[in-house]
Amino acid sequence: MKCFWRPQNLWAVWVPGLLCLLLAGCSSDNGSAQSGPGRPLPQVLVERIMRRDIPYTQTFVGHVEGQHSAEVHAQVSGILQKRVYKEGESVAKGQVLFEIDPAPYQAQVDQALGRVNSVRARLANAQRDMERAIPLARRNSISQREKDMVQAAFDAARAEMEEAQAALRAARIQLDLTRVRAPIAGFASMALRTEGSLITAGAPNSLLTTVNNMDTVQVVFSVSDSLVRRIKGHLNRNRATMGKTVAATLVIDGDHPYPHEGTLAFGNPVINRDTGSMIGKALFPNPDRELLPGQVVRLNLHLMTFRNALAVPQHAVLQTDQGSMVAVVDEEDRVSFRPISVAAILDREFLIDTGLTGNERVVVEGVNKIAPGMKVIPHAADNGTASHHGAGKG
Repeated sequence: MKCFWRPQNLWAVWVPGLLCLLLAGCSSDNGSAQSGPGRPLPQVLVERIMRRDIPYTQTFVGHVEGQHSAEVHAQVSGILQKRVYKEGESVAKGQVLFEIDPAPYQAQVDQALGRVNSVRARLANAQRDMERAIPLARRNSISQREKDMVQAAFDAARAEMEEAQAALRAARIQLDLTRVRAPIAGFASMALRTEGSLITAGAPNSLLTTVNNMDTVQVVFSVSDSLVRRIKGHLNRNRATMGKTVAATLVIDGDHPYPHEGTLAFGNPVINRDTGSMIGKALFPNPDRELLPGQVVRLNLHLMTFRNALAVPQHAVLQTDQGSMVAVVDEEDRVSFRPISVAAILDREFLIDTGLTGNERVVVEGVNKIAPGMKVIPHAADNGTASHHGAGKG
C-alpha cells in the first residue's frame, strides 16, 4: 500500500512548528529584562559603597630651586685676577671665590697707614705740650688763654687721629673686598666673568656667580585659578577639610619616589593674568643632595580630605542622555539604575554628590550584561578590582 502526503497533513505539520517559533521569539524578547527559566543568571562584580574619608591629592610639575640663594657681587672695582673655586662644588660661608687685583687698594691702605703714623706723632707732641701746660697753669705761670690753646691743639690732634684710623679701617675693608667670598654655604654655580675682566662695583657686570644652599630646597610650581576655585568651593560647602600643613611628596627621575616628605610653604595669592595661574612653593629636606637646582620633578600635594564621603569607580558610571547613572543591586539581587551627580573627579573614582546614600551595592563589572529589573548573581569585587584613589581634578 502506497502512502502519499496530503495537503491537510502538511498543514498539520507546519502549524505547530510555526507556533513554537513564535513562542520562542516572545520568550527571547522578555529575557532582555528577566532571564528565562532555562537561562543562567548573569554574574556581575559589585562593590558596596560606604561612606569614608577620602584624601584628595593633586599632582603638579615643578622645578627645584635652593631655598636660600645668594648672588655673589664684586663690591670693589678692578681687574678680576682669579677664580678660586671649582664651579658646581660645595663652598663654605666666607670661602674666597674670586680675587680682584688688590694693588690699588693696598696702596690706599699704605697711604692711610702713613697718615695715621703722621697724626700719631702730632698727637704725641700735643699730649706732651698738654702735660707741661697743666702744672704751669696751676702755678699761674701761663695764662688761661695759653692753656686753652694747648688744650685745643691736643683735642684737634686726637680727633684727627680718630679720623685717620677710620680711613685706615675703610681702606683695609676695601682691600679685603678684593677677595670675593661666599655669602652663604651652598653650591657655587658657573662663573659669569672670566679672569682679566674689568669689574665695576654696582654695575651689572659685578655679578660673578650664585651660591645655592641645598640643605633644604623648594619646588616651584604653578596652580591654575580654576583648581583654586574648586578647592575653595569644596571647603566652603564643608565637603572637605584642610589641615594646618599640606603634606607633599616627590617623584624624580621619571618614576623614582623621593624618600623625604615635604610641606607646602607658600602660595602667591596673585593670579598671573597672562597664564591664569599662581605660583606655589613646597619645601623638602635634601640631606643627600639628591635634588639639584633646575631639576624637573612631579609634586604630589595632599590638599584636603573629603569627610564621610561617597565615591564610586569611574568605570562603574554610565554616561547616558539622561546624565550619569550607576547600576545598583538590591538585597533581592535585582538591578536598578540610579541617576547620580558628581561632585569631584578623582584619580580613578567619582566623588558622589547625590544619588547614593551609602551601603549600596554598585555594579563595577558586567554592566553591559544587565538591564533594569533583571536578577543577577553578584560577586564582591576584591581590593585589586575596586581600589580607592584620592588623586584628582575636581
